[in-house]
Formats: sequence, structure tokens, C-alpha cells
Amino acid sequence: MTTNIRVPERYERELAASQDYVGLMGVSVGKADFMNPAIMEQYARFMQEHFVHSVIVIADFPKKYNIMALQGVSEDTAQKRAEMAGNELRTNLERVTRDFPTVKVARWRHFMNPDYAHNLRVMREGYSQDREFRQSCDELVMDFLNIPENRARWTERTNPPLDVAKEYVLDELALLIAIPRYFRLATCEIYPGRNEVHEKLQNKKFAFCDDIRLRGDRKFMEAHHEPSSA
Repeated sequence: MTTNIRVPERYERELAASQDYVGLMGVSVGKADFMNPAIMEQYARFMQEHFVHSVIVIADFPKKYNIMALQGVSEDTAQKRAEMAGNELRTNLERVTRDFPTVKVARWRHFMNPDYAHNLRVMREGYSQDREFRQSCDELVMDFLNIPENRARWTERTNPPLDVAKEYVLDELALLIAIPRYFRLATCEIYPGRNEVHEKLQNKKFAFCDDIRLRGDRKFMEAHHEPSSA
């Protein structure tokens, strides 16, 4: 059965070899598409058809940084809210994936191992010391903070909560780069978009990248959901 998931032509080689890989998809908490059962069923079907087995990883732990930045609450309160949102998303995704036995759902904490902790330290040091990396991360964060709905929540209108919100990006990068080391087979990550900072780290384009724990055989494909035509 075909799906409504489109992979751009530039990933033709990765798609052709996808049966050799573990599929991986990180999903952020609160994004409408990831809460939509019909859309996520399409992603689950695509992953079952193209990979040996797959994992959808819920980015609930780093969500606390966005909550702290935009809602002005304590870390403890933010973590509880992120956990609740993660529970809801997990329930929704497990309803979808029960029909796709090779696709599993995991929480962020399942992969918060020593490789992740090491990479997080490296990311934070890189952010502090590498100007190019810091600017690249800040651009990602400001794109998020400048979404009108988020900008309306800034406590100080002329002072974006960058210092807290940037921790989401650093945490996400640390874990997604470490995850491939968890699996015996090589992984292929899919996502409806491309994170250029992640790809630069993976390809060791920043000065500090030799300190990162990663797997060089990790692959990536953009995978976009396209609504069915009437």
C-alpha cells in the first residue's frame, strides 16, 4: 500500500537502501502534525514498509526548556507539564503503531545514556566557545521564538528568552547524534524538514566535532506528508 509520505529525489540512494537500516523519527511535543493520528499512521506505514524496524522518539524532556522560556515557570513545573504532554503523545502514537509491529514508540529518557550526556557537555562547550556554532543555534531558536504565538509570550518584549530556549536545541542535537550508537544496525533518520546544524555536526564541520560521539554511517532523509488529492 502506498503512503502520502514524499521523499525528495536527492535522497533516492538512501531510500533504495532503506531496508538495511533502522528507521528513526524524532517528534516534538505540541506540533499539530505529530498529534494527528491520520498523519502519523502514514509515517508509521512508511517506516514499516521501508526499514528493518523503526522507533519514533518523543522529545518530551527538552520540551521543558520551551515551557520555561515561554511560560515563565520553574524547571520543576515545566518538567511536569512536559511529562504530561509526552504521556498524551505517547498514548496517541501507541494507538497508531499497534497496527505496525515493526514500529515502536520511545520516550527521550530511554536514550539519555552516557553518550548523550557526553554529547550534551560537548554541545554546551561548543556553544560557549565556537562562534559559528552559537550563531547557527541562535538562528534556529529565534526562528521558533519569533513565531507570532510564541513571541506574544515573551516576558520582555525586546528581550527574547534565548538563554533558556537554546537548551532545547542543544539537548535535541546531543541526543539525536548519540542515538545511532545505541543500535547494532545503522540508522536512517526521517523528518519533514532538514536541520542544517545537525547535518554539519554529523559531517564534522565545526571545530569541536572530533569530541562528539557519533556514528559515521548514520543516514538522513526528508520525509514530508502530503494530503491526498480530492
